[in-house]
Amino acid sequence: MIKVNFDASFIAQYHLSFSGVVARNAKGLIMVVGIIPHHFVTNPDMAEIYACIDALKLARDSRFITVIIEEDVLTIINKVHDMRAFFSSLSFSYVGHSRNMVAHVLAHEGRGSRGPRFWIEEVPPIVEQASLKENWWVNPPI
Repeated sequence: MIKVNFDASFIAQYHLSFSGVVARNAKGLIMVVGIIPHHFVTNPDMAEIYACIDALKLARDSRFITVIIEEDVLTIINKVHDMRAFFSSLSFSYVGHSRNMVAHVLAHEGRGSRGPRFWIEEVPPIVEQASLKENWWVNPPI
């Protein structure tokens, strides 16, 4: 069972967004994180939809087959369901902002990058700090 959280950072004046994505195993250990930039983004909802798609792609490309997608914008979860065929089990879950901090930090960290960046099992210090603050592992709903 893998949980994947995502968030987006949107810069309206440049029509840019950055997706922050984090995948954790059932023990709460970070398996992979990523920052993905997007150009020609016109609004915050579009940025969140791109981030959700990036989360699904990360799970698919990592070959995770039992996945829970978590995000802090409920309307986006209700809009994206096309990639279910890639997983034996896929569910979407709303979580509060305090349980989505790593994805949020990644999305904002992406503002300084020019292309996609991924880390597997080792993460930047800012991500490690956000993970400790997030308290994700306390009563994980898996």
